[in-house]
Amino acid sequence: MRWRAGLVALVLAGCGATFSGAAGVRPGRAILLDGAQDCRFQNWAPCWTPATSDTEPVEAGLYGYLANSRIVGADIAASRLRTTLVQYLGITREGRRTILANGVCSVEFLDAHRIITVLDGGPCYFQAYWDVEQQAFVALSVNNSF
Repeated sequence: MRWRAGLVALVLAGCGATFSGAAGVRPGRAILLDGAQDCRFQNWAPCWTPATSDTEPVEAGLYGYLANSRIVGADIAASRLRTTLVQYLGITREGRRTILANGVCSVEFLDAHRIITVLDGGPCYFQAYWDVEQQAFVALSVNNSF
């Protein structure tokens, strides 16, 4: 069943995320989220706050990763990346330190300083996962890619 929730958004405060600065090559379009508090969303605990130096390789490789992905809609996400807000949160995924790059097209009515999850919303909403130790993307999901 295809969900058509449009821009129904759930702002999830489970990680206690707050604004901590901009990163990378798109000043003002990248936000580091504070993971100091225990993160209980989707078994991401413990969360941690990435430094700008942690997110720079993610930011630098994100366009290429999206553009070359076989995931439906990733090419559209890549084409819209310059205007997409990307939230960076340090999470633990499968026991490994991972940076979640959470792409959000529209944040005018949302608190961009909290992790944002959108039901459907189209392919410019995405979640890319960067393994810190491997220095590589390890997973991608793109909204509306089913």
